[in-house]
Amino acid sequence: GECHECHGHDHDGPTPKKPKRSAHLSGVSSVGVEIDGELDEQKFNIFMTKLLQEKARDLYRSKGVLKFHGSDDKFVFHGVHEQIAFGPVEDGWNEGEKKKVKVVFIGRNLDKEALHKGLEACKV
Repeated sequence: GECHECHGHDHDGPTPKKPKRSAHLSGVSSVGVEIDGELDEQKFNIFMTKLLQEKARDLYRSKGVLKFHGSDDKFVFHGVHEQIAFGPVEDGWNEGEKKKVKVVFIGRNLDKEALHKGLEACKV
């Protein structure tokens, strides 16, 4: 055979290359949950603590904006694995901004339904 060059190339036509980064992040997704209303701070703390324990290996990051009952402060939090930091934002809520709870969870095998229910259960 003269044509060694073209053997083994493109039998099925060109296949688009998969982006590299999805390989080690298989199954990783981000789940956003929005809730109208105010959270009970204690319930939220218990919910997050339990979630971080149960999902320690699957939950990579979490972050969000929180509205706690009895406080007009806008709280933000971000967590990496089991470390969580949260506190009030100095500027507070923007004029006309809806005071709602918005949380994003990033990880593997996250159950949006369960996360939403869990947060709803933290409402006052």
